[in-house]
Amino acid sequence: MLVVVVFMRGLYNLGNTCFMNSTLQSLASLDEFNTYADNCVKLLAAGDATVNHSADADIAVQLNIVLEQLRPQASRVSAYSPRALVNSLSKKGRWMASRAEQDAQELFQMVSSTLQATMRESDPSLFNTDFLANTAPIENSIVSTASSSSSCHSANSAGKHPLRRRCSTSVCGMPPFANPLLGMAASRIACVKCGYTAAIRHFTFDNLSLTVPRARHTTVEECLSMYTVIDQLDDFKCRYCTVAATLAQTMADIQTCRSELAELDAASKRAARKSAALATLIDHQHQLEQALSSNPEAELKGIKLVSPQPGVSTKQTMIARTPKILVLHLSRSIFLPTGDTIKNTAHQYEGLRQCVP
Repeated sequence: MLVVVVFMRGLYNLGNTCFMNSTLQSLASLDEFNTYADNCVKLLAAGDATVNHSADADIAVQLNIVLEQLRPQASRVSAYSPRALVNSLSKKGRWMASRAEQDAQELFQMVSSTLQATMRESDPSLFNTDFLANTAPIENSIVSTASSSSSCHSANSAGKHPLRRRCSTSVCGMPPFANPLLGMAASRIACVKCGYTAAIRHFTFDNLSLTVPRARHTTVEECLSMYTVIDQLDDFKCRYCTVAATLAQTMADIQTCRSELAELDAASKRAARKSAALATLIDHQHQLEQALSSNPEAELKGIKLVSPQPGVSTKQTMIARTPKILVLHLSRSIFLPTGDTIKNTAHQYEGLRQCVP
């Protein structure tokens, strides 16, 4: 049996940069992310020269260089200094220039948004059928990730600037390359009082922030279950209840207007104004009744909606499409009633279960 021995390269700590080093090492271990970062640089090579010298372009180039240096090595090599990347990141976020400890999730957000900014095409959205079709769906509200398939990744030539490489046809072709970090979540809210369920809202994400339960031992799957659990809201104003309250108020105003009109001289100007107001109210009544019967979310032009008292409702967040790379941020902060913050010391012993097709 052939055994291939490889050596992993480390990164120098440039002064409390362990948060950055751990993030970069994690990203460098993902073939999909390496390909994505490389494609972003190739895309810059085919773009406008003014764009190539922006802060985002500089970060993308330096990040790609670091990822190349962190690839498995055939022999032992010394640690690499990511100082050039730190300098590039400092141009976009001044907090990177300080020597203080920083948040790894905040760094990831900067890296992710920077790479996304280098793409000339707009973000995939709900109406992008290619994005929906090429992303695996979630099952049973528990995220399962499949192993990333290996993909070709071209190395930089020594002494050449990455932006000077020729752009491949796969990158510069008609369809832009996909962001492997991008997934889609959905949320829905239901009113406990009337039972109306609002339209499902979709939004994209590049990482999920999960609350760690206050327990001695927990798992990542339990954290994900808390993300998709049904929450109770006490300050949500139901659209159906709002339209219904407006309809009730409109019908009361119609009765009042008719009573006042009956006491007026039919030939007077005041009666004419009251008749016009009554006709408007009746038209509003028809619109409101139509909205309640077909679509409470419909736009009601010219109608001032009554604001009912907030009622109890439920909200559930679901993961509609999982990305190729699912990034999880485990929030360990516990906020006490006194305003103080303590750290949740729960341990995660189990990771994500592998999804079996």
